[in-house]
Amino acid sequence: MRGKRPEDGGAGHLAGRAGRWLRRRLRKALFRVLPRRSIYRRVRSPEFYSRDYFDRKKDPLRESGYGEALTYREEFREVAVVARDLFRPTRVLDVGCAKGYQVLALRREGVEAWGIDISDYAVSEAPAEVEPYLKVEEYRKVHFPDGYFDLVLALEVLEHIPPTQIREVVKELRRLTSRWIWASIPCYGANPYGPDGCLEGKVQPERINYYRKHVVDLASFRHLVRDIEGYPIHGHLIAASFDWWTALFTSLGFLRRGDMEGEINRRLGPAAEGAWNCLVFEKVGEDSPAIGEPVRLTGKDFRPGENGTWTAALPAVPGGIHRLEIQLWVHWMNWRKPDEDRLLSVKCSSPREDMVYGLRLVNYGEARRRKSGRSLEVEMTLACPAETEVRVEVAMADESRVQPVGSSLGGEVTDPGPAPQEPV
Repeated sequence: MRGKRPEDGGAGHLAGRAGRWLRRRLRKALFRVLPRRSIYRRVRSPEFYSRDYFDRKKDPLRESGYGEALTYREEFREVAVVARDLFRPTRVLDVGCAKGYQVLALRREGVEAWGIDISDYAVSEAPAEVEPYLKVEEYRKVHFPDGYFDLVLALEVLEHIPPTQIREVVKELRRLTSRWIWASIPCYGANPYGPDGCLEGKVQPERINYYRKHVVDLASFRHLVRDIEGYPIHGHLIAASFDWWTALFTSLGFLRRGDMEGEINRRLGPAAEGAWNCLVFEKVGEDSPAIGEPVRLTGKDFRPGENGTWTAALPAVPGGIHRLEIQLWVHWMNWRKPDEDRLLSVKCSSPREDMVYGLRLVNYGEARRRKSGRSLEVEMTLACPAETEVRVEVAMADESRVQPVGSSLGGEVTDPGPAPQEPV
């Protein structure tokens, strides 16, 4: 049995408050000298996600964790119903399941569901009804067979992964799912398929104007909102734009399903209100036949549009994962811009733009490293579910002038490497 907490006003309670105050002051002092890796390790540890995180009453605007004890809520049932009706899954994995309430709701709706979490405490507090279906697991190496689930839920969990590990985690989720990933991730910036994200609660208030004036897809670690102990609040280690997450997933062989997101935003209350930023990704198989002769476009195939955009069409691209190279000509680039600012994006989408087959973001730092004279070449991954026409759009993020002069579709797909690191 757990020991009883001291009553309010007693000496034990006073000592407890004093102890917490002293620990916070010490941690704040240490935070200024601790390497970032040590902070990542602490926030990713089971000790961080303990009873204090899940069940102690607190002010969630100042302290990490739930404001009150985590219990079963109606939203768990709503998610289960939408997942059942929209994806029609046979088997579901809930990544970051906490006490297993989402698994419980899915099973009550007749769906076979399992859950994993890094928190020993949360899993130990799960209802007895779902306890056999929950595991304490590290997200980078999950002990289930390849493609065992046709839907993987990652609801309010991926932002807890360090940027240095997020690519590895998404690769593992790709291994586990046979088709779908439904993620809910706090994002900022524009969202073409639902409510836009916001910077409040993610970036420190004094930094928000900077992010509104600059197109920065991944917020600096130094700019994240902190709790009263000095840690990134709630353990959120990534604050990024919708485009940043889309670029990450599409680079690993997923396409973003804006049509499915629109349906979720219509049917699910927290998503419709913008409290949840929902993204749906569909896995494209790696065993599709490669393109024989490369499909090439020239500069004449790209049509200029408004606000520094250029568009072209790739006809009859076969289903599968492909490599696309874009050749760009730099007329003028603003050399005063910081490295983390976005220079341009290359988006490949369906003709109706309700699916994103690939998205490549190029910031000023990368452009400066890769640019040769006035020539700049970028590579990206294109994931098509079936043979389709692909709309290619090159869009400038500011007043710099860069023009596409050609592209080549085909060749061996290579892993473009880790996700962009956060600016210093």
